[in-house]
Amino acid sequence: MTALLLSILAAHASAVDPILVRLTPGTDAEVFAEGLDEALQGTTFETLAVLPASGVVAVQADAAARAQLRSMPDVKGLQADRPVPPVGLTEWYQVGADRAYRGGARGNGTVVAVFDTGIDMDHPMLDNQVVAGVCFSTTVRGQATSVCDPDLDGTRESGGVTKGGSHGYEHGTEVAGVVLSMAPRTQLVSVQVFSEFTAEECAVYGYDDACLLAWTHDILAGLEWLLYAAEGRPVVAANLSLGGGSYGSCPDSVYAPVIGDLRAAGIGVVAAAGNSGDVGGISAPACVPAAIAVGAVDSDDQVAWFSQAGVALDILAPGVSVESTAPGGEYVFVSGTSFASPHVAGALATMAAIAPGATVDELERVLLDTGPLLDDDRTGSVWPRLQLDDAVEFLLE
Repeated sequence: MTALLLSILAAHASAVDPILVRLTPGTDAEVFAEGLDEALQGTTFETLAVLPASGVVAVQADAAARAQLRSMPDVKGLQADRPVPPVGLTEWYQVGADRAYRGGARGNGTVVAVFDTGIDMDHPMLDNQVVAGVCFSTTVRGQATSVCDPDLDGTRESGGVTKGGSHGYEHGTEVAGVVLSMAPRTQLVSVQVFSEFTAEECAVYGYDDACLLAWTHDILAGLEWLLYAAEGRPVVAANLSLGGGSYGSCPDSVYAPVIGDLRAAGIGVVAAAGNSGDVGGISAPACVPAAIAVGAVDSDDQVAWFSQAGVALDILAPGVSVESTAPGGEYVFVSGTSFASPHVAGALATMAAIAPGATVDELERVLLDTGPLLDDDRTGSVWPRLQLDDAVEFLLE
């Protein structure tokens, strides 16, 4: 046992951990990355991703390389690239979606991007709705293995977990079904951003075996891809049912620049608040001011015990015993803010179809102003809950 423990400690001591190199404003990320071979001579490093819109270069770097990076004038700072998990643990009628449908509001002509573990594209409810897929999943030696299949690059099928993954595309399939429950005519883009991590890494998150987690730089790469791929296309929302930590409003987050750019481009980034039950802060990236942060309520409109809350929380939606799609053509009941968030992403699609000229700011204001106000008994705070039929009615007036 002692020998095994020492070998594990030695492996960690020699690990070359991934970091995010945050660049000073105005620094060209691609030029900076091209110069690293010369600047970091004599160290061990590997460039994992170059993210111009975020002002970030993701690298796997040893201590010597990190020290040199910190001393560079174009480097604002270094941030650990910590992987994050998915945040999952008759709502139709609760939020008035049935009444919105009867009025013809179904999300026609819109697209929602689902950032998750991939989608089962053979599910009968999802097959005709998923129109594109892309995969951002990085192999980091000793920690994680990519689940992307390079043979499927550029195809719709690349948005599924194509090389296995211990949890497969269960979570992403469940999230996708919730989006369509609010906007049955919207189309989906599957943005797969998870990698398969070793059992040792996953134990930190309470898993007993290998699991799917997402590197921050893969999430950023997906967001930057969407920013450019969506130009001229009717993408109106991106759902991120993932994240970690507990923060107040986080305008300096590494996620903030690209989420702000997406909002300005007409794409609302909707993110799960998190499931730790902390009432003093929510997960990143939900804490970014430009994101729409969603907490969970049950069928009695009680705030769920696990739903994180704080100054950056925006809205509540059903997130307890929500029925949705599951791999293999099945249906399951699921709980978590992971499943509250796609209610709001789907609602944005339905609303954008009715008011195609509306900005994300305008649509969010309608969501917040038309939903019933619910008390959070844990803190005394009051939050609006999604009420889709009233939001649709307001837009049609």
